[in-house]
Amino acid sequence: MIPVADLAFKFYDLFVSNPSVHGQTSLTGKTRDRDGKQDSRSFLVKTPLTNEIWEEHLKGDKIIGCTPLINEDRVRWGALDVDVYQDTNTTEDIVAKVKAHNLPFVVCRSKSGGAHVYLFFTEEVSAASVIDKLKSFSAFFGQGACEIYPKQAKISNRKDDSKYGNWINMPYSGNPTLQYAFNDDGEFLDPLKFLELANQKRLSQEDFDNLEVPVLETEELPEGPPCLNYIFENRTQHSESRNITLANVAVYLKKAQPSDWKHLLPKYNKKFSEPLEDREVEALVSSYSKKDYKYQCSSQPMCKYCDAKLCGQRKHGIGGEEFLPNNRSLMQLKSDPPLWFLTLDDSELQLTTEQFDNFNLFNQKVMERLLFKYPPIKQEDWVKQQNLLLKNCTQIDIPFEMTPIGQLVEYVTMFCASASDNPNNIKNGPVKANKSFYFRMVDLKDYLSQQRFKDLPDNRILSVIKQVLKADAVTHTIKEPVRLNVRCWRVHETALHMDPTIPMPNLNDQNQY
Repeated sequence: MIPVADLAFKFYDLFVSNPSVHGQTSLTGKTRDRDGKQDSRSFLVKTPLTNEIWEEHLKGDKIIGCTPLINEDRVRWGALDVDVYQDTNTTEDIVAKVKAHNLPFVVCRSKSGGAHVYLFFTEEVSAASVIDKLKSFSAFFGQGACEIYPKQAKISNRKDDSKYGNWINMPYSGNPTLQYAFNDDGEFLDPLKFLELANQKRLSQEDFDNLEVPVLETEELPEGPPCLNYIFENRTQHSESRNITLANVAVYLKKAQPSDWKHLLPKYNKKFSEPLEDREVEALVSSYSKKDYKYQCSSQPMCKYCDAKLCGQRKHGIGGEEFLPNNRSLMQLKSDPPLWFLTLDDSELQLTTEQFDNFNLFNQKVMERLLFKYPPIKQEDWVKQQNLLLKNCTQIDIPFEMTPIGQLVEYVTMFCASASDNPNNIKNGPVKANKSFYFRMVDLKDYLSQQRFKDLPDNRILSVIKQVLKADAVTHTIKEPVRLNVRCWRVHETALHMDPTIPMPNLNDQNQY
């Protein structure tokens, strides 16, 4: 048996990753109801991966993740992260397609029972080209809405942790492990056999350039959306989606055969193993005769086979100006309020929640950044597009000190650092007595104004003072030059040295002192 240290070196050499950071994940032992995934806590570690960390991963002491971007815009591997938690046959189907078409992918089981489909390279390859090709292959595998790594075509110039790009959990954590690879016959592989297969399938730049998605022998809908052609190739698997599939065929036929589409639609219905009843087809014809409809790209089963870029190039596809539903680069920066980042046409949009939630506001940002606008869509259709994006959204935590609350605590700390030891000076600024600081709110607000701190309104500042710093409203007595009671706030000195891992309370308290 190969020593774990030697095995770790081989994994380190295969998964060449960002040299500055890596990810770690710990499982909570719970399963999420909404998608069947195992619930987990993931975080970014700002230290390079080492052989020793890989050893810990292989022994099961920790679960590590890698981000493919190794420098500004180059990678040595890419991956599809497929959710198949409710359909165990999906992984088998992908493995079968890999074998049938002699494709260079390596399929692994993920920690939650899904699939990670890897593509490895012998040299650095453009991240943008890998993303484009993996999008096309995700449609070929029937996983058009899955996550793609890398998600970003290049490392961002932002200052927060999102600049490093997204990371994916690595296989073979622990022995025994549930994160194993399959060979082309669907048999489980031990770590060494996985490494042999992965290295055997590594592609050079030339091999990668020549890698193409297998072409369908015949297309039922020439120059039509790839999704519909894939669906008709596998139509026995989609009998439950006949209505919505045929509705999209009607959209295609009105574009391709505007004079004969009513007569052709029943013929396409007969191609299903279980065709719709005639009355259902007649109702569809009646409805689509009254107005022109768009393709329902975000609905199942179309989104499973979505290759938006290719579809936009087809004569009877979605058209180059439609919003591309298979963009999977959405990130949420967990600031207060949150910010959203979405990459479109190699340009990054920064959005507020309001702008992301409203298509018209979103379109205004597109116009400002890309100098064009998408055609209007209904809000309900935009919600479907949002859900596709949100499904693969990456959330980025930011350091406590970079949040508005953390900055306010820092300012209060600096404000109190100048405290006088003379309790009679309370009207001139903060004072310190008995390991506590005393200050008037008006003096703190003046200080914050001098520092140009405007990130929190007055009621939120007060909430932080009360709930985060555990301050008390007290009466402080001045004895000189005349006896006078002053209403102020008291903060214990230990409160100004906070543990940033403590969960933040709800600061929506409107109570004013």
